[in-house]
Amino acid sequence: MNELPKRYRANTGQNLDEWITGYSSMAIGSSLFGVITSQEPALGCGLAGSLLIIYALSPEPKRKIKPFLKYPFQLGISKAFPASHPLEWVDEVSITDKPGLERIISRTEKREELEWGTFIRAYCKSNSAIIDCIEDSSWAEERGLITKREGCRLEVNFSLADDLGMKGSHHYHPGEDYGSGFVININDRCVSPAGFINLLSFNLPSGAGLVAYNKRFTYIPADKGRNDLLVKADIRMIMKYLGSIA
Repeated sequence: MNELPKRYRANTGQNLDEWITGYSSMAIGSSLFGVITSQEPALGCGLAGSLLIIYALSPEPKRKIKPFLKYPFQLGISKAFPASHPLEWVDEVSITDKPGLERIISRTEKREELEWGTFIRAYCKSNSAIIDCIEDSSWAEERGLITKREGCRLEVNFSLADDLGMKGSHHYHPGEDYGSGFVININDRCVSPAGFINLLSFNLPSGAGLVAYNKRFTYIPADKGRNDLLVKADIRMIMKYLGSIA
């Protein structure tokens, strides 16, 4: 999944491209300071400074490097303003839109070769994310939220989705039926605005699989075969889940 516009706005309204640019001189200076003094805090900025130097000097790799630069900033935003991004901190994801969920599952089981997706509406209640509306994929395409589908790649206008009040996205990963589509990379986590809760569907030997994720956590089905309640999972829980469905 890739963001279509160059502009990226988190829920704070901060333009992260401008933020990264403004941060460059401080980070590069901290990089030099860290090398000279070996101060641990400065070395953290030193890594950012090194990445920013690469970003500034390499024209074509910018597209590939950008997610690695944006991701720490986005994590910092949600940590600094947790009340503004409650969906980043939930322990479980409950899907109450049963027809929308069924549309995702049934279409995923068709094993299409092209990636597809849509957008969702959600809110936070206590420690749960409640997904109460999963829009049809045609709705998202007609409104220009999804503009291109090719292979394992979508072009998505997250800025427009954010403006329309969406609070999450869904996308489908093509792949064989042994779970190879269960891949959440840094680009998947990075491209959506801070505070989004997202769904990923893929195929398994037993049928369609569904997980949720945000910038920090991954959520897997609470019980085998149940897709309407997903719980926060660590790496051991995820491996156990994949083992049980293999």
